Amino acid sequence: MLVIGTTLITLKHEITHLFFQFLPLSATIRSAGSIAPAFLDDNGFSLQLFRIGILFISTPFLIMCCAKPLFQDSYFSPVRTRQIFLLFLTLSTLVYFYFSYPPNMWTANSRFLWVDAWTTNHVFFSTYTLICSLHYLFFDFPAHLVALSSLIFFTSAYFLLRTFNIPGVLAVFATTTLTLSSNLTNFANVSEGLIINVTILTLSLLAYSKRPAYLVGIVFFITTLGRPQYLAILGAFIFAELYIEKNDKSYFSNLIEHFRGKFITSNFISFSTCYIFWQITSMLLDINLFSFVSGEAATFLAKNKPLPIGGFTIFPLSGTYFFHYLWHFPIIISLTSILCGVYFFDCPMKLKKLYLFTYSFTLANVLLHELFPVFYYNIRYLSYFFPLLYLVSFLIINEITKKTRFRWLLIPFCLSSFTVSSSALQVRDAAQNYVLTPLFEHRHALRQWTASSEHVYSAYNNKGAMNYLSYIFEHPETVKKYNPEIRPEKGLYILRRKPSFPCDNHLILPRIYICQITRVKNSQKE
Repeated sequence: MLVIGTTLITLKHEITHLFFQFLPLSATIRSAGSIAPAFLDDNGFSLQLFRIGILFISTPFLIMCCAKPLFQDSYFSPVRTRQIFLLFLTLSTLVYFYFSYPPNMWTANSRFLWVDAWTTNHVFFSTYTLICSLHYLFFDFPAHLVALSSLIFFTSAYFLLRTFNIPGVLAVFATTTLTLSSNLTNFANVSEGLIINVTILTLSLLAYSKRPAYLVGIVFFITTLGRPQYLAILGAFIFAELYIEKNDKSYFSNLIEHFRGKFITSNFISFSTCYIFWQITSMLLDINLFSFVSGEAATFLAKNKPLPIGGFTIFPLSGTYFFHYLWHFPIIISLTSILCGVYFFDCPMKLKKLYLFTYSFTLANVLLHELFPVFYYNIRYLSYFFPLLYLVSFLIINEITKKTRFRWLLIPFCLSSFTVSSSALQVRDAAQNYVLTPLFEHRHALRQWTASSEHVYSAYNNKGAMNYLSYIFEHPETVKKYNPEIRPEKGLYILRRKPSFPCDNHLILPRIYICQITRVKNSQKE
C-alpha cells in the first residue's frame, strides 16, 4: 500500500491526461450551475489520485490506531457508543450550519424555490413541493433548515447501518465520513436543497430496510414530493420485490403470493391514498402537476436542442451523466459499487432487495437525466444518489469481509468520500464577502420599511442581486432597477453610496447605503 500510495501521489497531470485520453469527450464537460472541476483538470481527476495516494499511505497507520474500536461492538459500552454518536451528530450539524450561514441565495434557486413558488409561479411549488414547503416554514431561518436536514440525514444513515448489525462506532465513523464528504458539503448552501433531497432518499432506504406495513408507502409519497423524477421509486420498489426466494412452488406462484402479502399491498394502499389526496388538494389550490407535465414541461422539452458545452455537444443519451459518474464519485466507491454486484448472491435476502432497490432507482434517475439534459450538465444532479450507493456498497463490503481478515478495507472505503475536490469553504467565503449579504441581518427592519407596498430600487441590479433582494423583501415584483436619471420617488433605495437627495430614514452598511423616502419632494438627482 505504501508503494501504491507513493506512485499515485507522484503522478502528474500530464501523465493522467495521457493515460485517460481514451475516455469520451463527455467526461471533460464542466459542471454548470455548480462549482466542480473538469475531469482532467489539475483539480479534477489528478487531485483524486493524489488524495487516494495519501489514503493508501496512511491506511496501515489507521488500521493500527482504530481497527479494534471500530470493528468490535463490545469495545465500548452502549452508553459510551451513544455518547460518541451524539458527539459526531452535533459536530456534523454544526458544520452544515457553518457552511450555510450566512445564506448565499445564489442567482437562480434563491428566487425560484424560495420566493416564486409562493408569490408568482405555482409551477415550482407543484414540481418541488416538499422543498418549497420547507423553505416557506424556514423562510427567515434557512441555515436552521440545512442544519436540521443534516441532523435527520446523519441519524437516518446511522440507523440504516445499525439495522444491518454494523457495530455502533463503525456506523458512526461511516456516517460521519459520508455526511462530511465533499460531495455533500459542496452543496451545503441554502439555495440548492440537496441536503433535503438526500435526507428523504436516505429515509426511504431506512423505511424499506425496516419494511413496516403502510409506513413505507407514506415515506415514498413524501419522497416523490421532493422532485418529480423520484416517482421512479415505485418502479424500483416493484423491481426489488420481484426477487424472491426459491422453494418447491414455481416462480410465478411465489411471486403472486408475495405480491398479495401485507407488506406490498398495505404500502401501495398508503402511497395511493396519500397521492390521490394530494392531487385533489393541489388541484383545489390551482397547483396541478399533471397539467404542468402535459403542458408547459412537454412544450419546453419539445423545444430542447443539443447544447455545445466544453467541446462536446450534450444531447439525449450522449453519455454525459453516465461517464461523469466515473469520476464524480470517489474512485474506490465507484469501483466497489460496480463490483458489489459480483457478490450479490452471497448477501442475505434483505440486503439483496436493498441493493436492487437502490441501484435500479439510481439507474432510472440517471437515465432520465440522460434523456432530458434540458439546461446543461450539473454535477449536483449526481450528488443526490451518492449517499445511497455509499451506504449500500458499505453494507455489502461489510457482509463480504466480516468473516475474513480484510475487514479493514472498510476504513479506506469510508475515507475515500473526501477524494472529490471540495469547494465548501470557497462557497462560504464567497457568500460572506458578497456585497448584499449584510442585508440578511437587517431583513426584518427593511421589510417593515416597505410594509406600505413601496418599491425597492436597487443600484445592484444584476440577476443574482435582484434575486437575492427578492428573497430579502419576500416579493420579486417589489424590486426594481434604480435609474439615476429619473427623479426619486417614494420607496426604498439600495445604493452604492450616500445620495444627493434627502432620506427620511437611512441605514449604512459596508458598501451599501440604504435610503428610504416616505414622501415625494422636489429633490435633486443622485
